[in-house]
Amino acid sequence: MAKKKKGKLEGILDRNIPPVGIQDLKEIIKLKIESKEFTSLMIVGNHGIGKSEAVLQAAEMVGYRVVDKRLSCMEVGDLVGIPLADAGGTETIWLKPDWLPIKGEEKHEKTILFFDEYMRANRDIKNASMQLILDGKLNGWTLPDDCLVVSCINDGEEYDMVGGLDPAQIDRFQVFELAPSHEEWMAWATKTVEVEGNKRQRVNSYITTFLKSNHEYLDAPDFAEDQVEKVNKFQSRRSWVKLSDIVYAIGKKPNGKHNALVSSYVGCDAATNFIAHCDKVIESIPAKDVLTGKDVFTGKEEYWEDITRCSKTIYEIVDCVKAKSVDAKGMNLQKSNVSKKEFGYLSDFVRKLAAINPEPAALYWIKLKDAASVQDIYEQMVMAHDLAETLYKLFPDTQKKIEEIQKTIKENK
Repeated sequence: MAKKKKGKLEGILDRNIPPVGIQDLKEIIKLKIESKEFTSLMIVGNHGIGKSEAVLQAAEMVGYRVVDKRLSCMEVGDLVGIPLADAGGTETIWLKPDWLPIKGEEKHEKTILFFDEYMRANRDIKNASMQLILDGKLNGWTLPDDCLVVSCINDGEEYDMVGGLDPAQIDRFQVFELAPSHEEWMAWATKTVEVEGNKRQRVNSYITTFLKSNHEYLDAPDFAEDQVEKVNKFQSRRSWVKLSDIVYAIGKKPNGKHNALVSSYVGCDAATNFIAHCDKVIESIPAKDVLTGKDVFTGKEEYWEDITRCSKTIYEIVDCVKAKSVDAKGMNLQKSNVSKKEFGYLSDFVRKLAAINPEPAALYWIKLKDAASVQDIYEQMVMAHDLAETLYKLFPDTQKKIEEIQKTIKENK
C-alpha cells in the first residue's frame, strides 16, 4: 500500500499536534465552555470520521446551538457584510450578515460558530476571517462573550483545496487531530437507539459484525499517487452509516443483487467483502429451538447482541406462549399450557440472554406482559430467584407485576 502523501500543512501540523478521540474532543469542548476559555478551535482529520458530528454532540452536551457556515460557499461580502451610505450620505456603514452572532443579542447567546471545510475557502475569505477567529470581532461587531469558534479541516494532497494555512493563521487556533479508534466507533455504532418508535442498533448489524473482524475496511486506505487524480470511491465511517440506512430500508440480508448499490457507497473492494460476509450471517433463530432446549448461543453471540435481529426470535417466543394460553377459572389471568420442561428451557434461555444482552431479555418480558398475563410464567419467575432479581433490574415494573399476580392468586384460592 502506497505511503500517504503529506498535506498542505506539512512541516506545521505533521505529527506536531495531539491526537484525540471523539469522546475526548467532546470533553475538551465542554471544558473550554465551562471554564470560559474561548480560544478558537481547529479540528484536523480525515474525511468521514465524525468531526462535524462530534461538534454537534458537544454542543448538545452543554446546551449550545450551532451556527454552521461553509466559508467555501461565501464571497468576502457574505462574511464582512455589505457597505451602505449612512443617512447623511457622508459615511459608510455595514449591513451585518443575519447569521453572525453579536454581543448583546439574547438569541445569539450560547453559540458555537462552526466553520466546516475551512481549508476549502478561498484565501480572501480566510484572511477576512482572521480577526473574527483571533479577537472575536469583525467590522466593528463583537461576538458574544460565550461564543466559541470551531473550524474543521481535512489535510492531505488527496483533498482539492484552494490554499493551505500559513503559520500566522494556524497560530490563531487551538489545534487537535481527531483520530477516533476502531473500538470507539464500534461502541457508538452498536448502541441501541429508537427510530420512529422502534428500537434498533444505530448502525445495522450486518455492517458492524463485518467491521468488527475487518478493521481495515472502516476507513479509506492510504492514497496512492495515481489515485489522487482519479475519481475513486472508498469507504469511510460516514459512508458506512449512510449504507446502514439503505440496509435497514431493504429489510433483509444484502446479497449479490445489491453489489452495485453497496459499491456506490463504500467502493467495490469493501462491497465485495461485505456481501461475502453477509452470506455467512445467521439471519434468524426459530423460537422452537429455544422451546426445545437447543443450544442457541454457542457461536451465535453476535445474533443476540443485535436487538434488531434477535427481536424476531423474541416475538416468535411470545406468540408461542400466547397461543398456548387459555382462560383460568374466571381469573383476570391466563393459564399457560406450556410444559414444565419448556418453562425450564425458557428460564435458562432468558438467564443466558440477559448475560449477553439485557435489552432483548427485557424486551421478552415486556412483550409477554403486553400479550398476556401468564400466571405460570410469573410463578416460574418467582421460583427462580436469581432470574427474577436480574429481571427486576432490567424491567422494574416486573416486580410490581409479580406482586399483583401473587395477590390475585391468593385471593382466588
